[in-house]
Amino acid sequence: MKLKITGTLIQCIGRKRIQNENDNINLYIKIISNNFLGGKETQIKKRLLMANFLKKHTIKEFILEFPRQYDFSNIVYDVVVKENDKSTKKINGLMVFKCEEDLKEIELIKDFGKYGYCEYLKNIFCINFYRVIEEQNKIDQLEKYLESIVGKKLFKEEQKELAKLVNIKRDGKLLKSYGSLNAYFLEDNINFIIKTNTDWNRKLDDGTKNKQYGKTYWIVCNIDK
Repeated sequence: MKLKITGTLIQCIGRKRIQNENDNINLYIKIISNNFLGGKETQIKKRLLMANFLKKHTIKEFILEFPRQYDFSNIVYDVVVKENDKSTKKINGLMVFKCEEDLKEIELIKDFGKYGYCEYLKNIFCINFYRVIEEQNKIDQLEKYLESIVGKKLFKEEQKELAKLVNIKRDGKLLKSYGSLNAYFLEDNINFIIKTNTDWNRKLDDGTKNKQYGKTYWIVCNIDK
């Protein structure tokens, strides 16, 4: 059993009929982030918690346990009990099973890492190659900028500017070291590398005093050239 988000996608693709051996499609899929999946996971766990509580307690106890939060619609259904013409609430076993299966699939997706949903679909559909359009656009712009500053000495302020443009973070903090930027370039197949050196020129080409004397700078190099 698949998550609604993947199950619906599989059904839609399944409606495509192969016309000939060269038939193919361009498939565009909205990315589902790990943050979104984490939110879904929290919601599902809450529903299962409520369902499991209701299995062992009365409706009154259930409502007291989850004041203003309970929602019977997704975890229970009405069963008419003929005695005294009363009805009660009982667990929807199929819905509980679906929630449990959804949790398993979410865990599988998250195990694939940063682009877990993309990698999961790649695995399901045996896709050889995919690209994230937003990320590719970001990389294209970054590569264009890097090409424009190749060979230029980047001192402290220019280094900060480049780090902000690359915008990689860990624990919410912007990573600014050239080592972190190089690791990002390598991981995303961006064919540039940052090298570092110290400016020991006392004078500039025009003969004026070099205010950056003794300071460390970065040099961006295109490794394809």
